[in-house]
Amino acid sequence: MAKKNSNIELIVKPAALSDVMDDFARFDNIHRTFDGKLVRAGRVVVLSANGKSVRVVARGQAKDAKGEIRLSSETRTRLGIKSGQAVVFTIAAANLWDEFWWAWGASNPVNRIAARLGLISVGLGFLGAALGAISLVK
Repeated sequence: MAKKNSNIELIVKPAALSDVMDDFARFDNIHRTFDGKLVRAGRVVVLSANGKSVRVVARGQAKDAKGEIRLSSETRTRLGIKSGQAVVFTIAAANLWDEFWWAWGASNPVNRIAARLGLISVGLGFLGAALGAISLVK
């Protein structure tokens, strides 16, 4: 079962201003379909090109924009591509780990801080459980 769409050539366009800080990638829904099932808009996918990968939030775009992908300048820089280029992409469905890494390095500080506070909370929870278990033993 395929969890990725390989070798999709798309023309890179700049993202709309409203999408810049949210790490969105806007492309046709057909490229968000894995095993016949559409990944809903707003889900994280792994976008690869030029031997580099980034995690982005997949969104659809206008019907007249087939064959295009809209990316922020930050995402284009991470992938080493320029606006106006035709680039071959691989788009893969993200797992839980990919979603966490997207949030950890997100351009939007709200998402980034939430991921980091979540990790600290989990760590403190384990520490509290360990201290509680030690106190029961003594």
